[in-house]
Parts: sequence; structure tokens; C-alpha cells
Amino acid sequence: MKYVDIPNIPAELIEWDIDKILEIENEFQLYPHEYTSHAVSDELNNYLQQYFAFDIAAKYQVIHTNIPRHIDYDRTEAYNYILYAGGNNVHTRFWIDNIMISSTNIKIKRWHKLNVDTEHDVVGITSKRVALTVSL
Repeated sequence: MKYVDIPNIPAELIEWDIDKILEIENEFQLYPHEYTSHAVSDELNNYLQQYFAFDIAAKYQVIHTNIPRHIDYDRTEAYNYILYAGGNNVHTRFWIDNIMISSTNIKIKRWHKLNVDTEHDVVGITSKRVALTVSL
């Protein structure tokens, strides 16, 4: 995990109401009780585009419970911006050969980049964790 130098998002562009986010169609149906993915507004996507050198389709991601170890199947890296941490002691952990190589409590409202083609999990979730995500 690495923090990156992308400005904070203007608050008025973000949907802060989790229930309203969840009303948007879920684009990730594999584990809908644990993780959902929802399109952001065109206005927010267009605003974010200026900070990326490739075409983006930003999403809200909602993590409902702890996420077991996995490798993302459709992307290798992700830029994330956490809106709600999901608890006071949430950690994103990375693993190689069943050995934990890092554990990070990622700060809210800070852009960061994750290598999601490395096995990772999210633990300590006590409430919904909501982030904006941009995939590579």
C-alpha cells in the first residue's frame, strides 16, 4: 500500500448516504453479502478523470463484513479513497505463501494505491466500509 498525491475530492461530489449508494445497481454479484460495487455519478467520474492518464470508471465499493484472503481477478492495481473506515481497527493485510507481509490501517480521505494481484484481506470490519475505487 502506498499513499499517492491526488487531491481530496470535493465533498459535494460524493454520495455520503450509504443507503443511497446501495440503491445503485450492484455491479459485482459474486459475494453480494460481503462486497458490492456501484457506479459513481458522471460528474464525479469526470472530475476524477483529470488525475489519471487512462480512462476510468470509478465505483463506490461497500464492504459489509470482513473479506477473506483473495486476489482480485479483474485488476492488478487499484486506487482507493476510503469514505467510511468500517470500524476503529480495520486492517488491510497482504500475504505471500501464507506469511503476512504487511498490515495497514488505511487513513480515510487519502488516496492510496494497492497491488491487488497480491493475496490480501480486510479484517476488523464492524460497520460498512465505503470507498471510491479506480482500477488498473
